[in-house]
Amino acid sequence: MRIAALIALVSAVLGCAPRHAVGHDGTGSPFPLRLASHTIPDDPEAFRALCERLAAMGHTAIVLDVAPARAVFLDSFDPDLMPEGSAARSRIQANRDRLTWELEVATHCGLMPVVSGDALEFPAEVLARPWSPEITVEGADPDAPRLHAAVAPLIFDVESDRLWALHRAIFEELLRDFPPIGAVMMRSGESGAHRTGGAYVGHGVYPQFISRNRLEAMGVDFEGRLARLINETASVVCPTGRLLIHRTWDTEDDLFHASPEVFRAVMARVEPHENLILSTKSTAVDFFSHAAPNPTFGIGPWRRMVEFQIAREYEGKGAFPNWLGDLAAEAFRRARDQGVEGVWIWHTGGGQGGPLPAESVWNDMNSEAVTRLMMDPDLDPLDLLTEWTRRTICGCGMITMPAALRRTHETVCSLRHFGVYGEEPQLRQTPADTWMRDDLIRGDRWLARVWAEHGDRADEMIAEKEQALHRTRLLEQMIRRFLWDQPHARFIGESLEHHTALAEVIVPFVHAYFRYRQWQESGNSTLRGEVERQLERWEVAWAHYQTLAPDGFPATPHRDDGMVETVERMRDRLSRPRDLALVWEVSRLWPNPDHTGFDAAHGPEIGEPCDWRPVPEGFVRDGLVDLDDLFAPENDWVLVYARTAVEADRETSCQLRLGSDDGIKVWINGELVHALDARRPVVEDEDVVEITLRPGPNEILLKITEGILGWGFCARLTDAEGMPVSGVAPLSP
Repeated sequence: MRIAALIALVSAVLGCAPRHAVGHDGTGSPFPLRLASHTIPDDPEAFRALCERLAAMGHTAIVLDVAPARAVFLDSFDPDLMPEGSAARSRIQANRDRLTWELEVATHCGLMPVVSGDALEFPAEVLARPWSPEITVEGADPDAPRLHAAVAPLIFDVESDRLWALHRAIFEELLRDFPPIGAVMMRSGESGAHRTGGAYVGHGVYPQFISRNRLEAMGVDFEGRLARLINETASVVCPTGRLLIHRTWDTEDDLFHASPEVFRAVMARVEPHENLILSTKSTAVDFFSHAAPNPTFGIGPWRRMVEFQIAREYEGKGAFPNWLGDLAAEAFRRARDQGVEGVWIWHTGGGQGGPLPAESVWNDMNSEAVTRLMMDPDLDPLDLLTEWTRRTICGCGMITMPAALRRTHETVCSLRHFGVYGEEPQLRQTPADTWMRDDLIRGDRWLARVWAEHGDRADEMIAEKEQALHRTRLLEQMIRRFLWDQPHARFIGESLEHHTALAEVIVPFVHAYFRYRQWQESGNSTLRGEVERQLERWEVAWAHYQTLAPDGFPATPHRDDGMVETVERMRDRLSRPRDLALVWEVSRLWPNPDHTGFDAAHGPEIGEPCDWRPVPEGFVRDGLVDLDDLFAPENDWVLVYARTAVEADRETSCQLRLGSDDGIKVWINGELVHALDARRPVVEDEDVVEITLRPGPNEILLKITEGILGWGFCARLTDAEGMPVSGVAPLSP
């Protein structure tokens, strides 16, 4: 006893006192509920091995992959909805069979099974029943084109009592037929029904991707709708003794997920229940490392769970090293101190595509560390990384290898994001976050917004990318030099090669883009030469990257999603005289409900006085006027007029080349010359209008309509070959 006491005293003096031990059963962990998400194998035995591994890590629950609405016949609600022998009934029965063995395996391994789905979601067959008019919005078209991958038409009437009876029936049948279910998880911020090939239909209880102010202007009682969804579901789930885990996730920073005021307002309308838990992402928006911590934790008496994603959809999904241990330790310590009782770790999942790693080495690195931090957030992340590195990469006692791997998160973020957005943690998702998403490399439409906000710091952003490329190359050299012979050696080496090759594509592309924007503003020939050099560098790197795929590649490769088009546009601009720089002014906004404003005449087109304001330089990029950012947040279901003027030295026949999001009307000197009521993104030169300018001043007036998701226009005056028209000069309107 004296020896033990002496050791404890010396340890305390030296600052290395033994940490509080966490039992194998999780006793001592601050999080009694430890939930796991993972890709579920199709084979029951493989699933059993997965469950055993997750239980050994310390998890107490697992999310299954059959959603509530996809495992019920709803016979009690309508016995003719899915008759015997129908394709719908066979589909549901297959889901029920899968859910049965998933429940059996999970419970056998000591994990509480959790079924998870979106609300509102129903089998598509409900739209063909005689009672469907009672639950749908009159005139809604379930087959209408969607404006965004996660946005479905609001076809269900959220004020319909029969709709809510159908919603309750799903959970009544589910929990009656599958007693082993321990918890039901529900998401309302997005809908995945559109990914089911038409088998299911659904959406949230409010229009998505719209700010709180716009929802209020549209007459949407956001708090009331969301509270009713929680209350209706809880009325069925909670009295059975199961947990209802409601995900607070939504896509805007002024709604339930990230706004303390809205969070309080919603929960003030929710009936309290001891079996209700609110699950919230650790950050205020999506899983962006530089985003602010979620500000709704610690509010009120409600039970809370924190979500943490490992295969990060904005950071490569484990195709290359990206150490998350320090991030997890910080998030879990904060959650513990705020009274959060549950942790939900997404070992896999999230996002909308690749890259898909051939092996799980880098995700396993994070899974191992994050689950141990889940049990004890006070563990030293570097100790965990050192232990994993010695076991997996290099058996020697090198201290530089873990230190290098620890910096991989900083390197990945520097390559894929921009540090200027992380200087002060931000609530709102920024354009820097989505110019690379999943396995997509995007272009001008995203980077131009970065330029508009931080173009004065272009040199800094370029240096950041070049430094990240340097660190990526050094890491590859270091690990390849000391990588010992073990089963994952080939994947580790090739994944590092993959990351270096990808970085060599990203960096010159960003470098060229920012120098190009500087050249556009200055006309400096030195900058033009630098743009050309960086584009040559990019071309070589892109060609090399494509030769690496697909044979033997460690992950599905990244794909172009606007990068190549942006490069081609830059090259086109460099090879011809600069376009006429039109000077634009814009009017105030007018309403455009459900795209009905296109034919409604307002002040500027009927000669009434109008207050005009100039468009700042930062909102004009390469001829594109970004109305979405200019008028944010009042940028949904509106329209605006824009005007410019030019002076011709003679009567001039030329072309006005246009692109618009959404509809557009054009007047030249008061004469309507073009009208197109469209629903489309901005595409340069999509409309070509033959016009005649009179000698002297000429006024060009545009009307641009908007629904949701992106808004702007581009316009340039050219000759028949697309070259800048001669003898014409810009004027202030």
